[in-house]
Amino acid sequence: GNGGTAIAGSNPNGHGGAGGSAVSSLTLNDTKSHSSVLNGHVTAFGGNGGQTSSGLLQGAGGAATASIDLTGTVEVDASASASGGTGTKGGAALATATASGVKGTLVTKDGQVVHPGLQG
Repeated sequence: GNGGTAIAGSNPNGHGGAGGSAVSSLTLNDTKSHSSVLNGHVTAFGGNGGQTSSGLLQGAGGAATASIDLTGTVEVDASASASGGTGTKGGAALATATASGVKGTLVTKDGQVVHPGLQG
């Protein structure tokens, strides 16, 4: 979630609240089913830092972590994306994707192919 707003009263130098952290994770071993394709995607968005009533001192952005680990006996496609929240200090973002399959494997991270997999 996003951080709360700080109202400038007796302390005009106060910061808005920090954005909340986000975690999205999926692990699946699908080696016993008869699926023709195994696809999965996870996304995490950290919350934005809250504002002050003056709009000058935003709180820190929340961190985001997304991870996926898929295993199958068919073509496997796994992707993960993470975006940290905005603020006086941007939230850290970490995305990891692992895919293992017999017919082919495609691993993407933040929309970019990081492992082209097997042809076939």
